[in-house]
Formats: sequence, C-alpha cells, structure tokens
Amino acid sequence: LATGDRAGGLRVWESANLREYLDLRGHDAAVTAVSWRADSNVLASASEDGTARLWEMEGGTMVKRWGAHGGGALWIDFARDGRIVTGGRDRTAKVWDGNGSLQRALEPFPDIALRAAFTGDGGRIVAGDWSGEVRVFAAADGKVLGKLRLDPPTREERIEEALAEVAVREAEAAAAAKAAGESAELAAKASA
Repeated sequence: LATGDRAGGLRVWESANLREYLDLRGHDAAVTAVSWRADSNVLASASEDGTARLWEMEGGTMVKRWGAHGGGALWIDFARDGRIVTGGRDRTAKVWDGNGSLQRALEPFPDIALRAAFTGDGGRIVAGDWSGEVRVFAAADGKVLGKLRLDPPTREERIEEALAEVAVREAEAAAAAKAAGESAELAAKASA
C-alpha cells in the first residue's frame, strides 16, 4: 500500500501487517497521487511541487524525476505497458514513456486537469477537469475522440432528441415505401 500526504511524505506499507516498508523522501509539497506499475516493482508519484517521480521498491530509491506540470501535478497513472499519464494545474494531461520522456501533451482543458487514466487496453485516455468536462483521447496520437456527458439530459432535451429521431425514422420509412412502390411497379412490368 502506498500513501502520500500534504507535507510531501510518501510511504509504502506492508499490507499484511500494516508496518511501514519504505519512507520515500523527495517531494517538496503535497503528494497528490500514486500509481503502481503493473509488476509492482515501481511506484509513480505526483506532487504539488510540479514533479512526477518513479521509485523502485527493492531499496526505495528514486530512479527518475521530472517536471510534469507547472503549478503542480495532480494525478499520475501507469498503463499496463509502462506508459504514464499525468494531469495538472497547467490544465493539461500529458503522456510520458516509462522513463519520463514526454510523448505528447493533450489538448488543454478549460480548467485544472484533475484526473487522467488509460483504458484497460491502453488505446485510449480518459481525462477530466475541475469543471467536470471529461474527454476521451486516442492514446496513439492524442486526438479527442469525444466528450462524456456527466449530467443526464433534461426532459425537454430528451423530447427534442426523440422528435428528431422520429423525423429521421419517418423519412427513412417514406424512402423505403417509395422504393417498395417502385419495385412493385417494376415487378408488374416484368410480369406483363
């Protein structure tokens, strides 16, 4: 179990007996997020000091440190393949390789990027900001694939959507009826 605190403390605990296993020192401000690499041999941490860090679990040494987000890094997440995604106060989510080299910064949000995570297959990134906007990005090129709607539509919006769908279906039905009529005429001509 890994925990971070507002004073920059980062600790790893043995889950079986709740004893402290490692005291990882290095962050100068609040630790905002931690994420384990799939093999559990490396822990990633993000901090309000703007850095992301990688820690190995054999001796508890920091193996990598980089400036992730100006103003503060708020989130960090490992993909199964070792890539990393972070979110921060600079309103962006960023994708890094397993060594902390920037692969791409995703399109900025209107507000602080609070969370970012890879999907299970690693093909997409889902990220959200303080205002509640949630976007889905293609991990390969960083393009926005869509936005998730968090609030359910109002009754009026649902009625408008249903009426629009009815109009589309009626047009399709009219086209199909016309095509059926034309086919019947051609069949009658062929029979004659």
